[in-house]
Amino acid sequence: MNYYQHRFETVHEYLHHRSPYLLVEEIHSITERQIITSKRVSANEPWIKGHFPGAPIFPGAMMQELVTQSAGILIA
Repeated sequence: MNYYQHRFETVHEYLHHRSPYLLVEEIHSITERQIITSKRVSANEPWIKGHFPGAPIFPGAMMQELVTQSAGILIA
């Protein structure tokens, strides 16, 4: 596996998204067929505060957006 790590600034080269909708923070590994990315989720994220009050979770729609952004980087 061709392993290399990118920082947040490099993600901007692949995606036009910006905060708070840029979800990919790091690219840990990328090959022709696979990408491994990450995002640190905090309780201060705007979409977590109301999802769900008293029992906050990372919304499924935002998980799907993270996957979509990762796929966009992979095919770029």
